[in-house]
Amino acid sequence: MLKSIFSINRKLLIASVTVLALSCSAHDVKTGESAKVVSPESYEGHICNYCTTYEQFREIAYNRAPGIDCEDASTCWPLAPKNFFITNPKTGAYKMLHAKRSTFAPHAISVYEKEFPGPEKASYEALNEFYILWKNYIRDLPPITAANVPGLQMGVYADSCPTNTALATVIDSSKMSDLLIKARLEITLGIKDYQTGRLNEIAAHGPEKNDNTWALNFHGVNSTIKEPSAGVTYPYYIATFDEMERSSPLSDNLTFKVEFRGINPHNQAVVSLDLDPGSSTVGGGYTLSQLAGQYGALRITDPCVLAKLDQLKTLGGVSSTPIGGGGGNPGGGTNPPNGGGDTGGNGQYCTYTFRQSGYPDMTWIAPCD
Repeated sequence: MLKSIFSINRKLLIASVTVLALSCSAHDVKTGESAKVVSPESYEGHICNYCTTYEQFREIAYNRAPGIDCEDASTCWPLAPKNFFITNPKTGAYKMLHAKRSTFAPHAISVYEKEFPGPEKASYEALNEFYILWKNYIRDLPPITAANVPGLQMGVYADSCPTNTALATVIDSSKMSDLLIKARLEITLGIKDYQTGRLNEIAAHGPEKNDNTWALNFHGVNSTIKEPSAGVTYPYYIATFDEMERSSPLSDNLTFKVEFRGINPHNQAVVSLDLDPGSSTVGGGYTLSQLAGQYGALRITDPCVLAKLDQLKTLGGVSSTPIGGGGGNPGGGTNPPNGGGDTGGNGQYCTYTFRQSGYPDMTWIAPCD
């Protein structure tokens, strides 16, 4: 009797061990009915400037849900679930979402809200806060007044022409360099006090931006947030000029698109400043885009503007082409283009074109030399 009981228990033990072995190796079985998860859940952050409803946030996660891995037409399994931090920096709203696929064919996608673990949540929230604070900080910075940049006041022009102007700055690499140094200094100095020092506090964790991805290591947890490939808005920083070559109801300005890159070892912000030609005005109201020929060559008659443009000839790269005889316009009439005015000693107008790396393109019409 005891032998019989022992035999039955032994068979049950063997059966239990067999079941246990099967359950431990279940993740290695490749069938269309079971999942094989070979990597841990991942985390992604995305910026959505239009997301205001849950459905819009959910769509971002759904379109980036994990895929499936197949050996053949009948042997597939879902890849590891993904966690998404999706934010709308315009409103400050964000969602933490979890996206996964069913273990059974056709491996349907499900998306739902899910709280991140504490460290990951803190890192993504800090990165999101930095992103929003940085944009607001640049927008809140008071513009640079060119009169406060000593290097811009230097220049040799006609006695009656101002020297500290936007046009004089863009055609002089030394002046532009002085302006950019001052701009970077102003950007760096204000960070420590912005929002009672919160921006500087997060910046101490070394945020970076490469291409369209922002990254932060917050207490040992790496988080990244990607901007959309199109429709990104940038903060702008402005330098204003009270002196102009000709009178205008609005002050000239040089407007720079600001791109954050990181924090250097001296806790200073590393930024790129790119001149925006569409909103930068020089010479008393001409946008740089207009001077580049956006609507055709501008006819310039103001002597101080012409004096500045003449400085470009010392850099090289200025070509001129007569556009008519006599006082001539392109249509062959007797009046110069766009109206009257002195045509110069030879009675002709020329189209001048300046193209040189490191300077804005310029095209204008003026009396021929």
